[in-house]
Amino acid sequence: MNKLILTLFFLSSFIFAQSTEKNLQNNSFTFDVTADMRNYAEPEYHSSEYFLGVCEAIKSVGKGEFMISPGDIDPPFHVQETIAEVLGKDYFWYPVLGNHEVETEDDMNFLTKYMASEIPNLVNEGPQNAKKTMYSFDFKNAHFIVLNQYYDGMSTEGLDGDISDSTYIWLKMI
Repeated sequence: MNKLILTLFFLSSFIFAQSTEKNLQNNSFTFDVTADMRNYAEPEYHSSEYFLGVCEAIKSVGKGEFMISPGDIDPPFHVQETIAEVLGKDYFWYPVLGNHEVETEDDMNFLTKYMASEIPNLVNEGPQNAKKTMYSFDFKNAHFIVLNQYYDGMSTEGLDGDISDSTYIWLKMI
């Protein structure tokens, strides 16, 4: 009887381990993080020594499912253009505002337009007046939240890197 119980325990443990491993494999993923490429994606720096080279390296080792860029991605148009060129037009890019983007009207215009139309797997838009600069998205078994630390409750550019009460309230609700 003890052998039967031990055998059943072993088999059930083995089956559980196999199913857990399968679930981990099905839900596991990698993603890329790039930041502070300030100006090094512009045409005069379009060489393997700069952001282009970073994207080429990511591609050569195996690109993740998507890229998150937490700030200082100015000018974002050239960053997005380089990502599309090297990693593919269908490669997801999730930009996050940094202080240099907030300081530049062209950067903000590009990013708010991009974020309004290009954010895949979007789950939550940001709070009132920040819907295009704060958001959350799901990917497989993970939930990502992108905050705009410059949002003051009225303007996407009103604070100097603090988290407003409006942001806390939105964060608690999602």
